Amino acid sequence: MIIVNVIRDNDKIKSLTMSGHSGYDEIGRDVVCASCSSLLIHTINLLEEFKCDFEYIQNEEEPLISIVIKTYSDTSDILMNVLVKDLNDVSEGYKKFIKIKENRR
Repeated sequence: MIIVNVIRDNDKIKSLTMSGHSGYDEIGRDVVCASCSSLLIHTINLLEEFKCDFEYIQNEEEPLISIVIKTYSDTSDILMNVLVKDLNDVSEGYKKFIKIKENRR
């Protein structure tokens, strides 16, 4: 199962971590994993393109990817909220394979 942990601070997303494999299909054929990974990488590319202050950590052995927003901006807030919305949309169709947890500080 893919686990997505979202940390919010005053309703702004401070970090998002995605870990695990969905188990929907074998690696290389797993549309749930491919969808979630594509959304995450696309968001990282957009954060870089718009020069947002963030960092990401990738550990392929786990598997795990984290995005940490260092300095909030309207752009980073919109991009991260769209990512969470899109991941929730994937989760709606594949509830057994992806779980999203949101925590507030």
